[in-house]
Amino acid sequence: MREEIIVPLFNALRLKESGCKIRRSKKLSDPFFRVGSKDRIINIFPDYTIERNSKCTFVLDAKLPSGEVETGNNVAQVFYYAIHQEIKTDYFGLCNGYYLTIFNIKRELLEKINLRRLNNNSLKTIRKYILADMKQEDIFKKQQKTERDYTLNELPSEYIPVRKRAVKRHFGVHGYFTKQSWNVVQEYIEKLSEQDDVILDPFGGSGVTAIEAMMLDRKGIHIDLNPLSEFIVAGLTCLTDINKIGDELNNIIKKFTDFWVTATEKEKKSLKNFYPADNPLPQGSDVPSVLGLFSKEQLDELALLKKLILEIKNKNVKQSLLLAFSSTINKINLTYHHSSYATRNAGNSAVMAYYRYRIAKTPTILDTLDTFEAKVKKIIKAKLDIKDKINKSTITRLTVAKGDATNLKKIANESIDYIYTDPPYGKKIPYLDLSTMWTSWLDLAVTEKDFKNEAIEGGSREKNKNEYGDLIIKSIKEMFRVLKWNRWMSIVFQHQDPYFWHLIVDNAEQIGFEYAGILKQDNGQTSFKKRQNPYTVLSGQMIINFKKVRNPINRFKSDLGDDYYDLVFNHIESIIAEKKGATLEEINSDIMLYGLEYGYLDKLGKEYSTLNPIMIENFDYDEITKKYHIRENTKFKSLVPVERRVRYFLISYLRRCDRERNYPTFENIVRHIMPLLRNGTTPEEQTIRKVLQEIAYQYSDGQWRIDDRQKSLAVDEPI
Repeated sequence: MREEIIVPLFNALRLKESGCKIRRSKKLSDPFFRVGSKDRIINIFPDYTIERNSKCTFVLDAKLPSGEVETGNNVAQVFYYAIHQEIKTDYFGLCNGYYLTIFNIKRELLEKINLRRLNNNSLKTIRKYILADMKQEDIFKKQQKTERDYTLNELPSEYIPVRKRAVKRHFGVHGYFTKQSWNVVQEYIEKLSEQDDVILDPFGGSGVTAIEAMMLDRKGIHIDLNPLSEFIVAGLTCLTDINKIGDELNNIIKKFTDFWVTATEKEKKSLKNFYPADNPLPQGSDVPSVLGLFSKEQLDELALLKKLILEIKNKNVKQSLLLAFSSTINKINLTYHHSSYATRNAGNSAVMAYYRYRIAKTPTILDTLDTFEAKVKKIIKAKLDIKDKINKSTITRLTVAKGDATNLKKIANESIDYIYTDPPYGKKIPYLDLSTMWTSWLDLAVTEKDFKNEAIEGGSREKNKNEYGDLIIKSIKEMFRVLKWNRWMSIVFQHQDPYFWHLIVDNAEQIGFEYAGILKQDNGQTSFKKRQNPYTVLSGQMIINFKKVRNPINRFKSDLGDDYYDLVFNHIESIIAEKKGATLEEINSDIMLYGLEYGYLDKLGKEYSTLNPIMIENFDYDEITKKYHIRENTKFKSLVPVERRVRYFLISYLRRCDRERNYPTFENIVRHIMPLLRNGTTPEEQTIRKVLQEIAYQYSDGQWRIDDRQKSLAVDEPI
């Protein structure tokens, strides 16, 4: 905490410009203290003393994030430093990473400053006490906005409860191939950015990131190569008179109904003018082109709806109703069917459910006008949900554009405060190909350049893995360029191939990002692929977090050596032992998380595409609970030496503690390590301590912190 919070704080205070010297762990000698028959000198070490003109002006002590900084022994300790004959300051302070408290020599609390809301005024307040006898020059006048160190922000907790249906602004508005949970995105935006910050999603998709940024009083920028993405977000957020939408809906219902009664055959035939372009569908589709996805009746009814909407003069009302029309297309086609695993009212088009244009064996034929009317009502509810955020004064907080993540040319260098994005992964979803049904109906242009720059593997342009990788790397470079210093980037990851993990993390580090950890997150649904392959496809997703800092520290990679299989096997046993039985999904999730992070999953994948062979051969399976158990009267089979296994789990535990800034004592470490090895040879405390001393250092109050290898312990740091 000292190096990561206090030092940046001192830099922001610009004390050196005011002639101050900052001394770390100054050694103070107490009067002689008698122990038995001998007098002994007691030395104490305040964390920071600030001097100007050879006189101490302030003393500051750093405490744990859980440390009390307003009352109690901690305050008494720093008070004792302040009145020491070698210091004698009028003011002293305590900092636990969240708050900085300032006291006078009477131990009266003068200020409690929230470091997560640091601004020019609070910095001036701190300087007032540090430089109590000096005229306060406005040293911050040159800065329009204080560059607070956002890297002090804490990541959200794992497994944020998903609440997809809790708001109307996303649920039911328009289908899309992937859609992030609004409240998960909102949690990340709240934790890693501030009000009025600029939030970017360069793979914007259905627009959850940009819209939630706007809802949180940030400025959202939505960019996506797919014109359907821009169409959806622009239609949802355009400034519209809700009453006029209702009026035009009533007009359309009347004209639609009257048309089939009064129209001549010529007028009915003229509906073909509003049919979609018969563009070819991607390979693997059940029909060769778009028109084959609809019955003649569906084509005519959708064409009539489109014709009536295009006749509306009010641009924003027209745009809103076209969004409802596009959403209607998702249900009025021959791929639509009710899901066998859901209620009768639930269903989807095959392209959204299976990522393929698959004609249903028994298509569910819905009433076109009723479906459109229901969609319009959902659009109205969605707009009402965000009504206060799309009025004339606040709509400028949202920018929606068709664009290419590999070339964010319209975004200035270092102008973005936070990035949250869910990029495409390999062959999983060819977005432009799968959008053909909608782009054809809506006359949205998709160019060959768009296909060239789309970051996917395969697709109709049959891109290989290297081409995909190059596009992702270019995107990360652009995100690095536009992101401000000391800001965060979060990338959603949900692919089982370690190649993609290493592609993102390794290249992000090479570009200049600092890896800041990965968190598991449920996405609130089970995909079709997961239901088809329950043992090889992980449910949920992971969110990889990075910081853009000037001196990035690369990931601490443990040297696993050639016995990686034994380490994986050992980890499986430990998961089962810790949970007293674990499902394959639980085991898969942990192996994915730690395997990717420590770099052994790609090696394992060369031998096993699934963990099934390992599990069946070595563990007992309970058909009722669906859990694997270690077989009776057996211990760990893995041949990894005790020290190596201890090292493996210590690295994992200490890295997590480092990310959480919650540094454990030796007792806490032993308590954590022992249960992980309960079914094997239990290591002695001496073994744990020996390994611990190789990979970590004890830095304060008996607490341990992992050695970054790039940070050296200060010379005067007490051990």
